[in-house]
Amino acid sequence: MSNSPETPTPDSQTPTQVLSTEVTQNVARDATHDAAPPAHRHVSNAEIWARRMFLITFVLLCTLLGVFLIVLPWRPEWTDNPLFLGHPSVRAVFGNPFFRGLCSGFGLLDLWIAISETAHYHEDF
Repeated sequence: MSNSPETPTPDSQTPTQVLSTEVTQNVARDATHDAAPPAHRHVSNAEIWARRMFLITFVLLCTLLGVFLIVLPWRPEWTDNPLFLGHPSVRAVFGNPFFRGLCSGFGLLDLWIAISETAHYHEDF
């Protein structure tokens, strides 16, 4: 008889030991799949230009909307328009400085998104 601990045979393992062994094997297998470099596929010039044009359009839209939302709430046209003539309570909400500041904050967020998308664009094909 040896004093070394015996390794359990598959028949003598408890369900918890079997489950932990399977999880360990799955984690090890997933780690090897994650370590493999991604396969590079050929990207056509049309796809590259489509991504560039989408980025330009998206950044332009975010920039215009951002500037619009920063400036317009503080102009008289924001509350003095025909849409609010029959609705004084809605006009009061839109005229509230807190609401105007909230709209301007969304404008700043739009500008931040435009700058961020422009700065983080990369072509890795």
